[in-house]
Amino acid sequence: IKTYVRLSNDQLYTVSVWALHTWVARRYTVTPYLAVMSPVKRSGKTTLLNCLANVTCEGEILFDPSAASLFRMIEAAEYGPTLLWDELDFTHPSRPIVAILNSGYKKGGGVPRCITVDKVPVVKRFSTFCPKAFGSIGQVLPPTQLDRSVQIHLDRALKSEVVKEYDEEEVA
Repeated sequence: IKTYVRLSNDQLYTVSVWALHTWVARRYTVTPYLAVMSPVKRSGKTTLLNCLANVTCEGEILFDPSAASLFRMIEAAEYGPTLLWDELDFTHPSRPIVAILNSGYKKGGGVPRCITVDKVPVVKRFSTFCPKAFGSIGQVLPPTQLDRSVQIHLDRALKSEVVKEYDEEEVA
């Protein structure tokens, strides 16, 4: 990860431990979110999330997901997933998405939804519990989610600092 993103040793350690946590998160009652924030563009947020997609449990990069897609992705995954939500600053979370985020840090968290089974409407409770990381310019997470997050603040690399350009094919 440090090859592609400018991180301090403490940040690298934090991100690495969080990534390892995604593999065992289902065994615990809570999972902290990872908030990757920077004040400016081109600080490595997307690159960090792309790196995490390769080392987390069922890492899945998201851009502006719907509430229905979120809880169905979480419900369908056998061991995860780890949701890696990029460009959160361009998303205006709806109330259903906020409900998923508010309930998704704790085992047992879920949202009730009405579905049709054999042409009969029934209420099904969808799980929202899974590790989630967010990338944004600025601090856009509501206080509730920010309080449940490990925060990583990134700055642009200096010209004297060399970070390699991320290449998906090379990493995979």
